[in-house]
Amino acid sequence: MGSSNDIYDIRGLRGKLKGKFVKKSVVVGMENAQKGRSEPRAPRAMDGNLSGLTKPQIFCLRLVDLDVLGDELWCRRCDIPLSIKNRAAEAKIGLASILTVTCQQCRHNHSVHTHKKDQNNSTYEMNSRSAFGMIDAGIGPVNTLLSALNAPSVNHTTLKRYERIIGPAIERVAEKSCIESIRLEKEFT
Repeated sequence: MGSSNDIYDIRGLRGKLKGKFVKKSVVVGMENAQKGRSEPRAPRAMDGNLSGLTKPQIFCLRLVDLDVLGDELWCRRCDIPLSIKNRAAEAKIGLASILTVTCQQCRHNHSVHTHKKDQNNSTYEMNSRSAFGMIDAGIGPVNTLLSALNAPSVNHTTLKRYERIIGPAIERVAEKSCIESIRLEKEFT
């Protein structure tokens, strides 16, 4: 910034993106995004692969199915109960969680599910129920309620995915109900 012509220097105030001039703030934002991508990200738990995750700090409430948790908190190698205190990692899938718990005796890591999966074994029943309840109550995103309960929030894409699963079933039931109502109306008139 040595000369007074710097304020009129369009290339100094703006940069180029894809061959076009853009504001300097856009270029700075893109550079910051690139810096963020170059830093290593925290590992994500996908497809049940929980290796490499750090021990979670659980500061909020978890909704669990006690029957499922009771069945899962058992070392099948040593035939002894597992303790949640020995958790090594946690992966949250909507309202459901998969905890990696280490057996104190054999030191084997076990995947402990907090909820059971649906019949096709691809979705968690708790997430399906929360999506259905959200649609049924007409409350929109359930995260406002969850934050008031100090429970972990559910990603909007997860909610949308479950809405797409639940929505057609609700529409089929509504259609059958309408057809039955029309049939009864015709029968009584």
